[in-house]
This record gives sequence, C-alpha cells and structure tokens, in this order.
Amino acid sequence: MNKTVHTACPLDCYDACTMIAHVQDDVVVRVEGRPDHPITRGRLCTRGYHLVNRTNSPQRVTMPQKRVGETWQTISWEQAYTEIATEIKRALSRHGPYAMMNSYDYGSSGLMKLACDRFFHMLGGCTETVGSICWAAGLAAQEYDFGRSESHDPQDMADHAHAIVVWGRNLAVTNVHQLPFLQAAKQRGAKLIVINPLPTPLDAMADEVISLEPGTDGLMALAVCKELIAHDWIDRDWLDASATGYEELVATLADYSVAEAAAACGVEQSTIRSLAEIYAHGPVATILGIGLQRHAGGGNTIRAIDAVAMISGNIGRPGSGVHYANRHALPYVDWDTLQTAGDPQPHRQFARTTQAHDILTADPPVEVLFVSRTNLVGQLPDTAQTIRALQSVRTVVVIDHFHNATSQYADYFLPATTVFEEEDVMFTTMWNPYVGYAHQAVPARGESRPDWVIFRDLARVLGLGSSLEIEPRAVIRQALAPWLAQDEDFEELLRVGYKRLPLPGVAYASGVFTTSSGKAELYAGSALRDGQPAAACAVPTRYPYHLLTIHPKWQENSQGQEAPRVQETVQIEIGTEIARFHHLQDGDRVTVRTSTGCLSCTVSINQRLRADTVKMEQGFSRGSDSVNLLVPMLTSDLGQGSAQYDTWCNIEKA
Repeated sequence: MNKTVHTACPLDCYDACTMIAHVQDDVVVRVEGRPDHPITRGRLCTRGYHLVNRTNSPQRVTMPQKRVGETWQTISWEQAYTEIATEIKRALSRHGPYAMMNSYDYGSSGLMKLACDRFFHMLGGCTETVGSICWAAGLAAQEYDFGRSESHDPQDMADHAHAIVVWGRNLAVTNVHQLPFLQAAKQRGAKLIVINPLPTPLDAMADEVISLEPGTDGLMALAVCKELIAHDWIDRDWLDASATGYEELVATLADYSVAEAAAACGVEQSTIRSLAEIYAHGPVATILGIGLQRHAGGGNTIRAIDAVAMISGNIGRPGSGVHYANRHALPYVDWDTLQTAGDPQPHRQFARTTQAHDILTADPPVEVLFVSRTNLVGQLPDTAQTIRALQSVRTVVVIDHFHNATSQYADYFLPATTVFEEEDVMFTTMWNPYVGYAHQAVPARGESRPDWVIFRDLARVLGLGSSLEIEPRAVIRQALAPWLAQDEDFEELLRVGYKRLPLPGVAYASGVFTTSSGKAELYAGSALRDGQPAAACAVPTRYPYHLLTIHPKWQENSQGQEAPRVQETVQIEIGTEIARFHHLQDGDRVTVRTSTGCLSCTVSINQRLRADTVKMEQGFSRGSDSVNLLVPMLTSDLGQGSAQYDTWCNIEKA
C-alpha cells in the first residue's frame, strides 16, 4: 500500500521543517519538504533527507540489549524493565531521588519527549541537566537586554531591511531556509555584510566580508558603539523612550580605543567605522549565530552586539532587530503540565557543559543515569573526563536508535522509535515561527518504542502511578491549550500539518520589554557585575592556533550512522600559512594537540582560512575518538553555557 503522511523534522535546528513521508508497504522510502509551507517551500537540508536512511538502516538497534562482559546480549523488555527497576529501587533506598539522573538534549525533538520528565517527578525528583552546550550564553544575554530573546518574522527582513549583518552564523549549513528571504532582500537592494572568522558559502553573495580573530566579536561591537557615539549616529528619541543605561555605556567606553580594538580583532579601523555607518543608516537586520557566544565572554559579546542595535535605532522597527531566538513563543505551551503533570518535585541541577565533573564529585552520588537524545561522549567537552564519569555510575541506561560512543560505557540499551514511527509535534524557539505536526507514518521497527512508552512501562513495574498513562494526541492538545484554546484550531493543526504561532512580525515594536524596568537595558553595569567583559584572550605560547569545532554539514552533530558522506578519519582544515610553516600538504597526517588531549587527523588545506585558526567539524566518532578529546570543559560568563571555542591547539606532522 502506498501513501503519503504529513510529518515534521525532529532535528535540533533553526528551520524545524515540515515534511511529507512517502510510504510503500509500511516502509518510508522518501521524504520531501512541504511545498506549501511558507518556510520549507519543498526543500529539506541534507540532514533532513538523511532521516529515511537512519530509520531504515540495518545498523539500527531494534531490541533491548544488556551488556554482558564486553558484548551486548539481546533481552526482553520484561527483563530490561525488571532489572533496571531493581537498580532504581536500590539507588532510591541508599541515596534518595538525587541518585537518579536524567541527562538529555535535543538530538531528537518533540513535545512528547519532554513528557518523559513526568517519570522523574513520579520518583520524587532527580538530578537533571540545565543550561546548554549550544546557545545558553546568548539567551541569558538577551534576557538582560530585552527580558527575553525575540526575533522578527523572516519575511520582515526580506521586505524592509536596508542592510543585513550575518554575524557568526553559517546559513548555508545551519539555516538553509533563511537564504530565500536573504536573497529577496538582496534583490530589493539590501546590502549583505558577513562577519565570521571562517569562510562560508555566503561570502560569495556578500557586499562585504569581515574576517575577524575568533573571540573578538564583542570587542568589535563595542568599537562600533564607540564610533556611533563619536559621530552622534544615535537614535536619542528611542533611547529616551525605551532604554536605560545609555549614559553608563558612554562612561564605560570613555577610555576605549577603537584603534586598539581594531588591532586586537585583526581588522582595519576603517572597517569598524564603515560598519557603524551602516547601522546608523538602517534599518539593519542582525542575524546572530551560536558560535560567537561559545567563549568565556560570550554572553557579554551578545550584549555588546545588542547595544550596537539599540543605540543606532535598530530595535523595534521593521527591517531591524537582533535575531538570535524566538523565546516569545514559550508562553504558547503549558510546559509545567507537559513535564510534571501538575506534580513538580525538587531537582538537583548539573550544568550540561560540566555534568561529567559534577557526576564525579556528586554527593549523594549518581547511581542510575538515563541518557536520551544525546551522545555524551561524542558531544561533551573533555572526552576523557566524560568517560570517567560514565564509568563511575553503577547503572547507565542509553535510549537511542544506534550504538554510539556513549553506549560503549552503558549497561542497558533501550531502542527508541524514530520520528516516522511515533506521533509528536515539533515546537521550536529558534527561528521558524511555525509548529509542525508529526503523524505516525509507519509501524515501529522491531521492538522499538517511543521514549514516553519506555518510561511509562518502567513506571508500571515500579508502581509509580498514572502520570504516564497517557495518549500522545491528548497530551499534545493539553500542552498547546494556551495557544489553541478552541478544538477547531487544534483540528486544523492536525489536518493541515502546520500552523503559525501568533508571533508579531516585528519584535519589541511596542517599545515595552519584559525586563524589570520595562525598558531595554544596555550593556553596562549589570553585565560587568554578573559576567566577564567582552575581552580578547591571551594566546597560549604552546598552542598558537584557535581551534573552532563547527557543526557538520552532512549530519546532525554525532548522528553519523548512514550519513551520505561518512568521515573515515577526523579532518582538519588549515590555511596556506599554517600549511607552509609546518610543511604540510593535503592528505598529510598530523597530531592536533591541546591542553586537554591530542587527536590524529588528516589535513585539508583551505586557502581562505585565517593564519591563526584551525577548523574541525564536530560529529566524527570512532570509539571514543572525537574532536572533544581536544576541547576543555570551560563555561561561558552567562547562562551556564559552553566556552568550547576558547580552545587553542598546536599541530605536529606525523
């Protein structure tokens, strides 16, 4: 039987695409983007198309497994539940609920994944992970500045921006559906400025490319502020009506040298002045990426860029804005009911970035660890410490589709269904203002089960109660009740497969903000009290090169199984200056060494790379080998985020 089914992409991504799954005889054979969707427009990225291969892969694990010595043994769900329940009871009796740890991220998204949290509330609490290895510093920064992070509708940029500054985001890899809106703005005459220490495909269509030293974005933003102030390119009416802290910002920058900042950033002083003039003659839409806040001063870097937009009048008007996230979507979901079923319990919190260290030093200790939707060994900084943490836990349970670097240190592997085999709804606060409904397209493969079913059945064995005796559509309906109050609205979402959130086309257009003052609060005293100023880092003598570990193009982070281009070895990209200094050619083998570890890599020479920067893609994993062997466990100034881009390395020819 052939059919098509409306579904949605579960990958943690700006675009959150809606899709059509083509099914033949209960097998998904092809997937495509919804051609009628205002964002997807019939296209998916490589990773979206790759979901079919992952679902149908012969490498996929579809039966519960238990580690026996050095091998995996297939067991029944009954045995898995009984033995895991015994370990949970032991941990609870010895140390209480904090001995249970729930470590997850967003490798597979959906509201029903969050309903799994109910299990740990039924236990009386647990140890949970908070913060982010991804974007937490920037979110915290914009909470300081605006109350929460809000972006404009992408069509607003296409229709109204006079200039677009893409600052630290590689749209062609991480946000491909933004490109048509950018191209529409360009065709209308808007200028495009790309700011990035790495070359990107977007450079070819840019009017100007600013390649600055990694980690100096905040310095340059403050220099732009200084130029705006010096030339009186200030929107005083907006500042008087809608902002606080301008005089403090002026005082903070009194002794600030634009010339010194330009030298530290590795750009010309005229470049900074030109950028200031562009902001002065807006509207300018600033599109921020995640990488530029992955530094020790990352949160304050975002605050400095926000300040550029604020003082130049590029907040709250069509065609402007600092586009980082869409957190004004949060109130449209009843998160508390979704995750706790009305029974919230106290939790001990470990930061996602430092959770390995926190496990090793925990009191009471972590005795049972559930890992889902993440690959801790492949994705956390300081791989060696992560492995020690996993080895210190008595019972580790991994819920996933494939064995990975983390499951090497697990005791049980429980097979989860993929997005095509379950019902869910994809709700994102990153960029796309649409919610997509994922209807189940095919039966579960083997004995795979949705995450919430795994926890429901475990709760039954433990006799925990009825909070997970649920039906997905009813839970989704309840979670979306703050938005879709009428049944006909929810039925429309089910029927059409997507629906736009009622977010304003222009963020902060009212001039009222959700800060304590009700106004936008400029980069000034609060930033310096609570975090680090945006400052350049000293270069470690032994490690002269910035190491940037970026998102891979062909797979979602470490989800490399069945990827269209599987790396056989770790690839390192270097510029011609570094290659010449170390006498290297394409294909040579090198050892990349940092203060944290070393890794053998294959060289690829990119003539467009800076002479002080080395580029590696995340995601490669052979055993425990991954780029995170090289990355120290550093945290950002704000938001319990990761400062993984403050990694310095050296290269040794093999």
